[in-house]
Amino acid sequence: MKWRTMDSAPRDGRMILGIRFNDIHWEYRIIRWVGKQPYPWRGQGGDWPDSRVDFWTHLLAPPDGMNCGVCGQVFWPTRVDAHYCSDACRMKAYRKRKRRGA
Repeated sequence: MKWRTMDSAPRDGRMILGIRFNDIHWEYRIIRWVGKQPYPWRGQGGDWPDSRVDFWTHLLAPPDGMNCGVCGQVFWPTRVDAHYCSDACRMKAYRKRKRRGA
């Protein structure tokens, strides 16, 4: 993998792998640019400022068939049994099932 500085990271919403050294070990996060200051990077577990991510690299293509069950967006699963790209989509699916009585 070729690691690049964050000033060259894509600002178009593509998912990238970000890395940061937290004085104990390296933290890896899958993030994407949302551009909302003061936390322009969004990923698993929250939003981050520019200073929270040191380097980035491109993600490999997600496995075939990994589309969100609600919005259809291609996503990189964080669990083997993941069906949704975000908590918002997971809750939409839950509410839909609840309304149907399933």
